[in-house]
Amino acid sequence: MKTLLKYMYMIALGLSLTSAYAQSSEEKSKANEDRVKALVESREFTFVANSAQPLNANEINRVIGQMQGMAGGAQINLAEQGYQLSLSKNNLSSHLPYYGRAFSAPIGNSDRAGFKFDSKDYNITQKVGKKGEINLNITPKDQAESIRMMLSIAKSGMANLTVSSNVRQSISYIGYIKGNGSQP
Repeated sequence: MKTLLKYMYMIALGLSLTSAYAQSSEEKSKANEDRVKALVESREFTFVANSAQPLNANEINRVIGQMQGMAGGAQINLAEQGYQLSLSKNNLSSHLPYYGRAFSAPIGNSDRAGFKFDSKDYNITQKVGKKGEINLNITPKDQAESIRMMLSIAKSGMANLTVSSNVRQSISYIGYIKGNGSQP
């Protein structure tokens, strides 16, 4: 009888610890969702790119596969390389690489090889998606090429950035958002 009581006590203890852990996990998730929402509403955050996905992956794979020591792949790893898109009240700063086909090349300006620019004149529109993700459409107005950026931010802070241009094929970046000046 005592062993039965011990087992019942152990089961009750295990169930209570499991429910306490689940509540703690839910609270952390909710706190993270609130943090992400506050960052987006403040318009003071940085998108950090972990990988890039060119539109025409087959063509990119063919070129990368011909390089010595390289293997093709639909995703290009950008983790820990500092590629990002920063948004603040009066400035949009883009430092992102570009992989894909350009229909015209910048002459004499290697800084334009990727999406590398600062913009003080840009529009942002915001919509909430069906699953609660926040979709931002960002259009810099003071750049030589016409650029449209679509940033989709999940409640967790993970994000997908698609950049379209009038002189290049589209490219997507996968990463996360963080507060300006903060660690991940």
